[in-house]
Amino acid sequence: MILLLSSMALADFCPESHTAEFISWARPMLFEWGDWTTQNGTIQLQTPEANGKWNVWIPRQDIAVDARYSLRLSVGTTPKTTVLARVALESEGRDEISGYGLSVEDNQLILYRWDKGERRPLMPPASFEHQGVIDLRFELHGDSLTGYVCSSQNNALLAKVHAMDSGHSSGLWGLMQDPKQGMDTTPIQMQIDRIHRSPIIDGFDIFGTEVLVQVAHNAPLPDDIKPFDLDRPPYPGQWVLLPNRSYIDLLTSADIQIQYATGRIPYWARNEAYRMASPEPEFNTDNTGFVLDKTYKDPRMVADLLKAYHSRYPEVTALHTLGNSRQGRPIWALRITDNPQKDEMEPAVLVVAAHHGSELLSTEYALDSIDELLRGAHGTDPKWITELDIWVVPLANPDGNACLWALDENHGRKNCWDMNGDGQIEATEGVDLNRNYPVQWGALGEKGSRSWPHAYTYRGPTAGSESETQTIMTWAQSYQPAVVLSWHTMANMILSPYTVDGLLPLEPDVPWFIAQQLLDGIPAPIGRETPPRLRRKLYSVDGVDQDWHLFNHGAMAYIVEGSHHNPLDMTTRNASVALYRPIRNRILEHLSAGPAIRIQVVDGSGQPIRAAVQLEGLTLSNGELWQTRQHDGRWDFLVPEHKNYSLRIKAEGYRQKTVEVDTQALTKIVLNP
Repeated sequence: MILLLSSMALADFCPESHTAEFISWARPMLFEWGDWTTQNGTIQLQTPEANGKWNVWIPRQDIAVDARYSLRLSVGTTPKTTVLARVALESEGRDEISGYGLSVEDNQLILYRWDKGERRPLMPPASFEHQGVIDLRFELHGDSLTGYVCSSQNNALLAKVHAMDSGHSSGLWGLMQDPKQGMDTTPIQMQIDRIHRSPIIDGFDIFGTEVLVQVAHNAPLPDDIKPFDLDRPPYPGQWVLLPNRSYIDLLTSADIQIQYATGRIPYWARNEAYRMASPEPEFNTDNTGFVLDKTYKDPRMVADLLKAYHSRYPEVTALHTLGNSRQGRPIWALRITDNPQKDEMEPAVLVVAAHHGSELLSTEYALDSIDELLRGAHGTDPKWITELDIWVVPLANPDGNACLWALDENHGRKNCWDMNGDGQIEATEGVDLNRNYPVQWGALGEKGSRSWPHAYTYRGPTAGSESETQTIMTWAQSYQPAVVLSWHTMANMILSPYTVDGLLPLEPDVPWFIAQQLLDGIPAPIGRETPPRLRRKLYSVDGVDQDWHLFNHGAMAYIVEGSHHNPLDMTTRNASVALYRPIRNRILEHLSAGPAIRIQVVDGSGQPIRAAVQLEGLTLSNGELWQTRQHDGRWDFLVPEHKNYSLRIKAEGYRQKTVEVDTQALTKIVLNP
């Protein structure tokens, strides 16, 4: 039986230390804010700094740039502790530092970048639950930054974060503490594990801990290597995933020639279920749909599933390629409605997932919507197919998804294109598609997205520069969805627009009120303590899709952050997908049954008019212009309650008209020249 490293040593346990040195807290200090002392084997903050924002302790000594810094921490009630690395003191100002920080803040692990005192997360935080003593490990190899929270008792992995960033390449190390941290949280011991790159093996530069190796097919592996042999690899040859570099010596001593080796692990090597998956979609037990919960999907598998659902339900589905990715992969959409070959005068819905191609679970939420709607399962209503025009895009970023599977499991968030034109697609290249939308693109400078092309949240060279975002926007400009569910992972919340700092919400805040109804009564996900929450933002962002949809069309557009990030356990996957179904069902029912404003604006001969719509009593403070659809003159807008609403309708060449509409029936409005 193959030893599945992804569910044992590699997923559940932290990297082991190799050649370690322990740092004495009693050594002289280079820099100190606050009143620190050492006693009983721990370093403690005795008096929080009154004038500075942080409390910092930096030992006076040089260390290797590439290293793993391990901090053993006794966790109290409100831990807020940071391990610093590659830190530079920019001035004598107390808070002006640059570098990186790995922080434990309450029950979250957060990877920060510091620039002259400005702190921003490099990726969403990872949540964990633990009390007592933990090990905080911060591993840096070149531009690869990885943080772990580990159990000090059995080295079990509690949380992991990873990012690529080369903004800071050298500097000091240290410890930072928020003055709000309780005195019952105390650092116990600091350990440094120097990391050295292995020698180049047959032209392959190996770094990091694990190594993926390709050897000749049927090469006689030593017994100690056989447990790491990967069954059914998607590429020719025999592949082994070695837990550390020392195993390479076993191969070379057995005269086995290494054909390829890398320290960047593609997700296909991690995921046995993916390698074992059927090459074709499998019918479920009652032959009404297809098996979705055996593995996560790559672009080919997503396309095959959409084709299979269309073949199974041809009367109510149509398969479309809305456009192509940067690398030419199709961006598929499955249209679900009663007359899918025609543009009927129905409100449109967009369900879109995987703007970040590495968020595999987001695609599962979208595929589940297809399956449930077509099979009429778990509270879905057949009238939604009759009354609505539903478009599902399970993979908005196929290039990033392919990058994750084929190049590096830690990448794929961006769309992975050859930005420097060297003919090589590096995993750090590409654009964060959900920082590329034109509304408030780059408005927050380096706070809401990044201008550096290799940054985790690079926003692109210009607003709307990427073919993937252009594809979504082109479709939306034609169909003007009244509802958008944009699936992501893993913050366990709904983000209600406007998300970007600086745009004022609607007044009254209709999207927020409706989102509250969507979340009502939903329990906490498996492995989490709190139910899904409603927030304006997870952290400061700009150029996101939901803001663009609301700003341009008045869509109830929500980023729905699922509960986990690609759990290998399919039981967790299934529980998470099931948990969020009420959000989808409730908003589709709201659009179908109301309360909602539904109008069609036409001229005297019944031809549709592109008209501006203004809802009296609703304040728009950001220059929004909402208009009826070009092809049929329709506009739909969800409202909180059933009552009559007053609309002002304007179109060039026609007399302005004020009309009163209800929230149940479609109102046809005729404008005169």
